[in-house]
Amino acid sequence: MDKIPLGPFLLQSFPENIIIITIGLIMIGIKPDFKKLLVVAFLSAIFSYMVRSSPIIFGLHLLLQLAFLITIARLILKYSLFQTIVAMIIGVLTLGVSEIILLPLLLAISGFTLDQVLANPWYRVVIQTPYIFILGLLAYQLYRKKWFIIGYYKIDMIINRLSKPFYYLVILVFLQATFLTLVVAAFYVHESGFFFSFTQQSLLLFTIIIMIISILLTITVAYLMLQVGHKEVQLQSEYRHLHAMQNVYIALRQQRHDIVNHIMAIHGFLQAGEKTKALKYITTIYSETSKNQALLNLGMPGLSGLVEAKRVQADKRGIKLNVSVDPGFSGIPVKPHDLTGIIGNIVDNALDAAKPVDNRAATVCIELLHEGEGYSIIVENTGLPLNSDVSKKMFNADFTTKKDKAHSGLGLYTVYNLVKKYKGEIMVGSPAKFQGVRFAVNID
Repeated sequence: MDKIPLGPFLLQSFPENIIIITIGLIMIGIKPDFKKLLVVAFLSAIFSYMVRSSPIIFGLHLLLQLAFLITIARLILKYSLFQTIVAMIIGVLTLGVSEIILLPLLLAISGFTLDQVLANPWYRVVIQTPYIFILGLLAYQLYRKKWFIIGYYKIDMIINRLSKPFYYLVILVFLQATFLTLVVAAFYVHESGFFFSFTQQSLLLFTIIIMIISILLTITVAYLMLQVGHKEVQLQSEYRHLHAMQNVYIALRQQRHDIVNHIMAIHGFLQAGEKTKALKYITTIYSETSKNQALLNLGMPGLSGLVEAKRVQADKRGIKLNVSVDPGFSGIPVKPHDLTGIIGNIVDNALDAAKPVDNRAATVCIELLHEGEGYSIIVENTGLPLNSDVSKKMFNADFTTKKDKAHSGLGLYTVYNLVKKYKGEIMVGSPAKFQGVRFAVNID
């Protein structure tokens, strides 16, 4: 219990609250409404007096006072919760840093000792007046120059744009920092012997409890981040499947549109008596459409659309894409969106790695096989073979050898988890017919 008469306490606490709120708001680019600000500062000072006069262990005072300050500022000033939290924390930290820097200097100038200041309420008022004045000048200068750390309008924008894993992480860091501050304050007050504080045994127990809570929070947040990560992987697979379905629809419309042109071309060859050219033209069209027909016959439109999209990508990059499909592959016991996730990510990786080798054009080969009771997905690409370091890390989350920021490093990690989900196995090696990389996924 810190027994201070109401008069000197208000003369100490009221200006401190004004400075905290003013600097906090200015530092996030908000023009303070001084009428409302004075009400918040006065109510916070009264609450602080009640808390400091009660037999509450020192250290908890800070948390209670900060919580009340944030709550009352939120209600009266009408800013968003996160804007208010950020502003009040900035203000408290500014005041705290100024005390750490200026208090030793002021004690040396005044000739007072810290024990004398703590024991005499009026000394506290006198010793704080210079740095409150300095902080007031700082607030005025910041306001006049319109200097701030972050615009208030950006705070909610940043919070809203944070993905859930980062949101949980921000909360965890804030809570652990609060716990750490509380423990440090408790030890400091215990050593000072001036305020009502923990006993040595209760302080040790308190520290252990805080550590246990911190550990449990870390485990909880880690679990939540893992769950969110799995959901994001699943959404990626479902998005890929829907995108593949869209590609099938576009491909069918394109074929329907092109067939009229093909018929007119063939008709022109026949009219001109160019039967050989007409036959060659038909053979070329048949060769191209038969590749798509094998996929369409599987009755797996998502997979058909995916391969069609990859064929377009390969053509744009000057890569030859060969596709071989076993009719029995349609029985593979994998959900369509998971199948497109597995094949799509492996093929993306192969297209990125495909390079010409040994006078062979850059090539990617896809084989979808049904052998006995098992199913195999084989993707090979020409290019450099994998080194041992990459092969050990390639299925780790966030690992990528690509410098492009658009690559998240989650592609092969997604493949690994999807294959594991269906109790399959994935093997990486070298193709038998050319230099490059071979991925083989086997699912029973």
